[in-house]
Amino acid sequence: MHELLSFLRSREWFCVSFSSRLLNREGGSNRIFIDRSADQGERIVESLLLTGHGLVLPVIDPSLHSPGDYRNELLPLIRSSVREVHSIMGIDDQVLAIESMLNARVYERVEYYLMTREYFNIEQPPSEVGSLKVRRATTFDVRSLFPLQREYEKEEVLLNPEKFNSTASFLTLQKNLRKELIYLAEIDGVPVAKAGTNARGINYYQIGGVFTLPSLRGQGIGRAIMQVLMWEIAQKKKHLSLFVKRSNPAAIKLYTNLGFTLRDKYAISYYRT
Repeated sequence: MHELLSFLRSREWFCVSFSSRLLNREGGSNRIFIDRSADQGERIVESLLLTGHGLVLPVIDPSLHSPGDYRNELLPLIRSSVREVHSIMGIDDQVLAIESMLNARVYERVEYYLMTREYFNIEQPPSEVGSLKVRRATTFDVRSLFPLQREYEKEEVLLNPEKFNSTASFLTLQKNLRKELIYLAEIDGVPVAKAGTNARGINYYQIGGVFTLPSLRGQGIGRAIMQVLMWEIAQKKKHLSLFVKRSNPAAIKLYTNLGFTLRDKYAISYYRT
């Protein structure tokens, strides 16, 4: 465990989803595969996590490989799990490498940019600007926050929005309100925007679920809620990461203006199960 955490720590900016699961010992059904290199003193050079829900999270050391030419010791392990794979998420060329090892066709691929920001020099913003109030959400907010979560999932997450599962979404939101940092923005007591963490690792917190009602976009609400969330994370001395769709220039501009730097291409590939 300690060796794997050390391997993940030095490259955690692109694998918070992996490190957070390992750190918090989430999911007894998760499986972790490790590849070591004799040329590197038997140290770990790549690893992947397969969750009980079929998500593959690869972490490969690019300094030991040419792009697209990764070691194949993981190949039999990956192929033996092909029927359980629902999706692969990670750095673009690492996702492609795992894809090439699977005897299955990708159903759909969503492309992102991975952006990061160090916690230094994040200034404390006001929690209220005019009629807009930003505060941390609690489990008592689950019902008032759920409409935003529903619209976020339909717009940003689901490949087939018509298959939205209201019960599963509600329960997941309720769980995340207990375990993650979720903030909401309100106008006259009505939630109009949300943002929070979706993975908390060793030195990085990953931000996700950022959503503002379409009718109120372009008014600085997304920026206001992000600034409060970023300040909260900075107080814990954790760096920040997030991934944003390459087709969303408005969000990319927002995060860039907030000090985030584009680090790499990111992707999620989905398989039919």
